[in-house]
Amino acid sequence: MKNACIIFLLFFGLNSKMNASDITCFPSVRIGYVFKASFSMGFDLDILLKTPLNIPNTRHGINFSSTYTNVKIRRVDKGFHTTLQIKGILRTPFSDMRIGYGTVANNWGWENRSRCTTKGLSYEFSFTDPNQPFVPWVGLNIQNIQWDWEWFDNSYYQLFSKIEIPTSQTAFEKIEKKLIPPNK
Repeated sequence: MKNACIIFLLFFGLNSKMNASDITCFPSVRIGYVFKASFSMGFDLDILLKTPLNIPNTRHGINFSSTYTNVKIRRVDKGFHTTLQIKGILRTPFSDMRIGYGTVANNWGWENRSRCTTKGLSYEFSFTDPNQPFVPWVGLNIQNIQWDWEWFDNSYYQLFSKIEIPTSQTAFEKIEKKLIPPNK
């Protein structure tokens, strides 16, 4: 399943004709809360292309994310679970839809030498106000797990907020235009 998702995402992304100016990268920092666990923190990298469907202001691409969750069950610290995900993205100026594949790992035992992993589909939906600079994306990330995962009884439902880090001159110019009103 993982290989099929990766091949589909690469084929979808590389099948369109593109220039270097059509590719944009958005690194971001994510802070959230996983229900029935605890707080989480992570990092994202979005690589986006212009959509070949001629839908205005819409982009598609691929997302790589890594999240660290401090799992506490019944006030007992169960350590950090690491979630790694690769997802396809469809982004409009105000919303973001993603679907892909993810794995969750838990290091445990003496000096954390043992490792348990589970994997499954991951889904994410987030939204923002595109007219305001520095307004974070807010959304829900769902990581499905296998039925025999011993460390956590249900899928990971993460409510999160993330801030994108501007990486290009045009991104800085957009922020500057919104912060500084034009002279009349």
